[in-house]
Amino acid sequence: MVWCDYHEQWEWIADFYLESEAKAKYPTDVRNMCIAAWDIAKGKTDFTKMSTPRLPKEKSTASLMAFFI
Repeated sequence: MVWCDYHEQWEWIADFYLESEAKAKYPTDVRNMCIAAWDIAKGKTDFTKMSTPRLPKEKSTASLMAFFI
């Protein structure tokens, strides 16, 4: 689990982009926002200057049974 600065909650590491090679200290470092938040904020970390308000993360409707079908 990794902390998402945008949603201010713990999320699965699979929901994060890897950090760029130039910025990463280790090969497994991830960015500070999940993929959904990164796409909304366009990588900007100063949320007070954003033109759109922070949106809550969408809940997944996928289920384990749907995966097997």
